[in-house]
Amino acid sequence: MSKYRRGESKAGAGFLLRLLKRFVVLWVLGMVVQGNLLALDARLLHLYSNTLQSIAVGYVVVALLFVYTSWRTQLAVVAGCMVVYVAVFAIWGRMDFTIDANICEEIDRQVLGHWRDGVIWNGNQWQWDATYHYTWILSSLNFVATVYLGYLAGVVLRTSKSETKQAAHPVAFGCRPHCFGLRVKSYCSYYQAHLVYLDDLPCRRNLFPAHGGSILLG
Repeated sequence: MSKYRRGESKAGAGFLLRLLKRFVVLWVLGMVVQGNLLALDARLLHLYSNTLQSIAVGYVVVALLFVYTSWRTQLAVVAGCMVVYVAVFAIWGRMDFTIDANICEEIDRQVLGHWRDGVIWNGNQWQWDATYHYTWILSSLNFVATVYLGYLAGVVLRTSKSETKQAAHPVAFGCRPHCFGLRVKSYCSYYQAHLVYLDDLPCRRNLFPAHGGSILLG
């Protein structure tokens, strides 16, 4: 995507179609892996249930931000996603973080219904799996932040900094959101997955001004 960023190619319909194709591929693969797509039974189908789908959501948003906006806008949007996530918990969720009654859980149940992962067809009726507590819709705000953090980790790792600093910075990226109490999944496996799909995003040394590192990492 660096050619779009540099203006070598027009980020028009062709670019958007490329994003759509990648999104669809990841989404369908997610449904194959965990959504029971190959069962060819609508009663067993789960629409949004896999990490590949969450990566697809984050990839599209971050790619659009990267190509069409400045780094300041990117940081503002990503920070806004996390603020909105907390605001929803504070305003509508009444700061209830219990595993089976939080606002994320309620949104998924209301929107996805029996197409939500964790809902089981037992032959004559739908049944909730009491042990399933993964959430996806509101959590997509965090998926955007996680993919962007993965991209920033790639920026750091491709600079000329010492190996020690290169190893330390991704840890800083991953730990900061947790310090704010946000459910941003920043594990190494996530970074690796995100970097696979964001590998063609350029990591230019002059992407951020000299003081930008202190803002992000200091």
